[in-house]
Order: sequence, then structure tokens, then C-alpha cells
Amino acid sequence: MDFIYARQSIDKADSISIESQIEYCKYETRGGEYQTFFDRGYSGKNTKRPEFQAMMEQLRQGKAARVIVYKLDRISRSILDFANMMEEFQQFHVEFVSCTEKFDTSTPMGRAMLNICIVFAQLERETIQMRVTDSYAARMKHGFFMGGHIPYGFTLEPIEVDGIHTKRYVPESVEAEHIRLICSLYADMRNSIGDVVKHLQGSGIVNRRGKPWTRERILETIRNPIYVKADRSVYDFYKQVGAEVLSDQELFIGQNGCFLFTGEDGRRKECHLEGTRLILAPHQGIVEPDVWLACRKRNMGNKPLSISNKAKWTWLAGKAKCAECGYALVVKRAPPNWRRYLACSHRYNSHGCSSTGLLKAEQVEACVAEQIKAKLESFGVLCQQKPEEDPRAAELRARLSALAGEKEVLLSRILVANDAAMKLINSRVAEIERQEQAWSQELLELERSQAGVDAAAVADCAGKWDSLEFEDKRTVLNVLVEKIEISRETVHIFWRV
Repeated sequence: MDFIYARQSIDKADSISIESQIEYCKYETRGGEYQTFFDRGYSGKNTKRPEFQAMMEQLRQGKAARVIVYKLDRISRSILDFANMMEEFQQFHVEFVSCTEKFDTSTPMGRAMLNICIVFAQLERETIQMRVTDSYAARMKHGFFMGGHIPYGFTLEPIEVDGIHTKRYVPESVEAEHIRLICSLYADMRNSIGDVVKHLQGSGIVNRRGKPWTRERILETIRNPIYVKADRSVYDFYKQVGAEVLSDQELFIGQNGCFLFTGEDGRRKECHLEGTRLILAPHQGIVEPDVWLACRKRNMGNKPLSISNKAKWTWLAGKAKCAECGYALVVKRAPPNWRRYLACSHRYNSHGCSSTGLLKAEQVEACVAEQIKAKLESFGVLCQQKPEEDPRAAELRARLSALAGEKEVLLSRILVANDAAMKLINSRVAEIERQEQAWSQELLELERSQAGVDAAAVADCAGKWDSLEFEDKRTVLNVLVEKIEISRETVHIFWRV
């Protein structure tokens, strides 16, 4: 049976439709039996396409005699993907037919021509990417609408800038008032971000998806100059922080918002200011410059709280859970004394939980330690130590690293390989992958055997708990404890043993 495959990434007037591709391919079947597969809206830069994968699966089951496409780049634009695909075609004795290029994969010349064409297909894709990058840079310099998500507080309207039809943001009255409220609240030094979140939730103000505002979304809003009515003070601010201001100083008259860009492709980003590029936008701003600058400077001056669930600030990390909502308790450290507190991550991010508040980490650790020591005393004496790493494991890691390097070198030579060289490369790559799989499995089994520490292995830690190192306490905790549910009044440990 013949398989017909068609693909179209974008439905445009100058591109051939999937239906037309299939009609061209039908002619090659000469009235024989065929099955069609097509992917609409997928790029050819990789093989992550549902219908293509379905076709390959049936091909591997021996159901295909030929694969027919309208043009080579309809099935692949990647040299490596195409080489792998052709290897599978040869393995399952499947011919490949391109209606436009008229390839015959049964001859060495046909295979060589295919390799050459796929090189140019990839070149075309990379050229398109470069044109898109250049277009972004040009549009950015003129302040044109760059597409993408429309920020909260705005809608879109069509305009003409320098003879080019584009779009611009227009303030949406209700959402714009919410933006002004957020900035005015945070500009008041008496209000924290948490206070702003509480006020919005208490007022029933939600985002466009109907969900509560979070701390992260509020901070993103405060940092974004798209909302400010940019005047000379905004111009001076960005000059002082090392941004490149592309609009003339005389244009900053307190009316328009700004776009802030970074990167070679001109894409927008609001987080880091040094080396960024600022341009006056064609839309009207929402927030007065003095209020916006007060928020922005306050945000820059505030050091972020160190909130982490990594095993750095407490040996309870990963095990401590909120008794009310089940979310993890994370460590919060704050000046001036930088004491450690445990807080519910759900509460901290969205004020969705009010069970624990802030709990002193030292007190919680002491309570858990007492229960662990009591549990350890019920065991005997330490009967085994944590084994050192098996030398075989280190050897396997080194060998796997060497195989990965060799494989990368082989794949880089595909572009200049002839038919005989391609055969050798494919054979060696297949051999490397088989060896990698075998050694990876052996390494995994070694690591599992080393990780198997039973309760008796930590039994004699009860008497010397206070002198144990941080990582040793973590080891004991992981062996004995499934999780710890903590509230203001209780600490409940779920034991593994």
C-alpha cells in the first residue's frame, strides 16, 4: 500500500493546500490502494507531528510499500531527521517518492540528490528565521505592534504609522482603573505586595481569566513601562540604569507609554534593565509618571526574599507540608536578623491558605527532631554504613560521556558524507545507542542498589543527633519519614517504618 503524506504549517494564499498536495500525490499511485496522512499547522523543523508519527508507526509494522509527498520539505526540513527517516525507509524496504523533485531512492544518485535537497530545505528554513528576526528589529525601532499577548488594561485598535498599517494599544477603562489602583497602593510605602494582593481580593478584582491576582503578576505589572505616561523623568531613569533610549528626549511629554526590548530579535522583556532598549510607543499611557517611578524604584530597591524549598535553609525541605492545603512549607528569610520562618507556599503565592502563617523554623525543627530521636531509639545499633560509590559506576559515567562525544562528532559529518559514509555513520550510531542503553541500565541498577539504606542503617543516630551534619539529618529524614503535616498547633509525622 502507498502512504501519502501532506503538511501545511500556515494556510496562506501563496502556499499549496493539503488537499492540493494529496491530489498531486494520487497521480503517483496509478490507481493503486493508498492511505493519506496530513498535519495541518505543524512546522517541518522536526518530526513532532501526530499524523507523521502515526504514519511511521504503521510503516514499522510493514504496512507501507511507498511514501509519497508533494515536495521534499513537506515531510522534513531537518538534515538529521531526514537521514534517520531514510534509514528507517531502507530498513523496512519502503520507497520514497517526491512528486516535484522526482527522486528515485533505489539508486545511489537518487539518495545523493535527496541529501543535497534537504540541505537547501534547511537553509531555506534558517533564512526564514533570519528574516523574522530582522523584521522584529525593524518593527521594534518604529514602535509598531509586535503581536503576542495583549497586556491587562488595554485593547487593540488599527492605526497607520509611517504609511504602514499596524495596531496599537488603547486603554480599557475598567482594567486601566485597576492598574492605577495597583500602582497607587504599591507606591504607598506602608503597603507591601501582600497588602496589595489582599486589597484586590477583598475588592473582588480578578484577572481576565477570572483568577485572583498573584504577587508575581503584580510585580510584572509594576515593572512594565507600557503603562507609564512617559515624561522626562522616565527618560532620565532609563538612562541612569543603563538602558538605550531610542526615542528623542523631546518626545517624552507625559502622554505615551513605552516598549522595553532586549535581545537580538527585539523581543520584549521587563526584568533586567542594563543593555535593554526603550522606545516610545504610539499608545497612551495609564499611570502618572511620578506614581509609576515610585513603584519601579521601590521594586528595584527591595531585595527579594529568599524563598526556597531546596535543602539549603532547613533539613525539613521537601517533607514539610501545610496541614490545611497540603502545599509545601518553604523557608522565608527576612531582614534585619534574617531569621528563618516556614510559610505555606500556597498562602505566600496567592493568599489561598491561612492555616500556618509564619512558623519559626528552629521550633518546628526541634519538635520534629524529638520525635525522630524517639523513633530512632526503638531501633538497634547501626549495622551498616553508607557505602562508597562503586568504582564501576564512575567508569560507566566516563564511558557514557565518551560515547556521547563520539556520537556528536558522527552526526556533524552527515552534511559531507557520501552514500558509503552515510551507511557507516548510521551503523556506528546505532551501535553507540545500543551500548548507551546497556550501560545506562547497568548504571541505574548500581545507583538503586547504593540508595537502598534501611532503617537499621540510621538506628544509632538517636544519641548523636545534635552533632549530625546537615546532609546526615536529611538522610535520616528521607529514610524514616514520608511527609510531615504542620499547622499552628500540631506536627504530624507520617512514618515510612
